[in-house]
Amino acid sequence: MSVIHNAIHGQQDAARKCVIVAAGGMTLFAAQLRRMMEAMGFSVAVAGGVEEAVAMCWQGMPDVLLMPQDMADGQALRLIRGARRMPRGKHGALFSYGERPDAERLCMLVREGVNDCMIQPLSPAMLEMKLRQAGVA
Repeated sequence: MSVIHNAIHGQQDAARKCVIVAAGGMTLFAAQLRRMMEAMGFSVAVAGGVEEAVAMCWQGMPDVLLMPQDMADGQALRLIRGARRMPRGKHGALFSYGERPDAERLCMLVREGVNDCMIQPLSPAMLEMKLRQAGVA
């Protein structure tokens, strides 16, 4: 529905949510992703680690969950599996992000359940395309 229709009928769009996992702190790329997601109308929260991210998902599955590509294998698998175990109907898009592509790592993440990866350089148009492909744009 359009914004005009919603205004006339007193309806508001629910804010789309995004969680960025920044276990080692916000990188420049994570900060760039945050700005782009906010510019696209997402409400963005930052999780300091896997447990915090999974807890955020259980409180309300975000539309988009961004995890660092270089997260340790055990943590990455715990996050992917935790996010994918949400109750029926509560599945968001899960992306990894990183400064440089690591084909072997990305294959493993996709095999485990990540929708796609965000690699620099990433333009707003490319981000929007990836979100659209995942069904969240």
